[in-house]
Amino acid sequence: MGMNERCGEMSTQERKEIATQRYKELLLKFESCHPKVVSEFKNVPDKYKRLYLEVHCSGEKSLAKASKLKCLDCCCWQKDEITYCTVRQCGLWAYRPYQEK
Repeated sequence: MGMNERCGEMSTQERKEIATQRYKELLLKFESCHPKVVSEFKNVPDKYKRLYLEVHCSGEKSLAKASKLKCLDCCCWQKDEITYCTVRQCGLWAYRPYQEK
């Protein structure tokens, strides 16, 4: 049985417990991250702290998550600003999240 099939059978409470456990694991790894990563973490809004930890501490590489984090940081953590970004010189502009289709 694949992960997606199991997720469909999980209750909301079970999903929250797994997410909480994953967040705790990331926080433990966070302690060994680069000092700059640690110092910048305090400026990240609570809503995006998990994304920040996943990008910097998980060991998994995800271009989508890294791009999303960079765009959010560049746009002062305002999702709507990413949608209407006009900085076409940015290498991530064509791949930015929250684009209008």
